[in-house]
Amino acid sequence: MDRNKSNVAESLELLLESLIRMTGKTNEHVSSLHSRILILENRLAEYENEWKQSCDGCPARMPQLPLKEQGFLFRL
Repeated sequence: MDRNKSNVAESLELLLESLIRMTGKTNEHVSSLHSRILILENRLAEYENEWKQSCDGCPARMPQLPLKEQGFLFRL
C-alpha cells in the first residue's frame, strides 16, 4: 500500500510542477499581449495628435474607426 501512496504522491507532484510551468507560460503570453496593446494605444494616440496638429479646418474630432464593439482596446 505504501508503494501505491508513493506513486500517487509522485504523480501529484509531477502534475503540480506541470501546472506551475503552464501558469508561467500563460503569464508570459499575457504580459506580451499587454505590452503589444500598450504600444498600439501609444501609436494611436501619437497618430491622433499628429492628425490634430496637421489638419487646419478639419472637423473637431478625428474620424472614428468602424469598430462594431466598444472597448476594442482593453486594459489587463
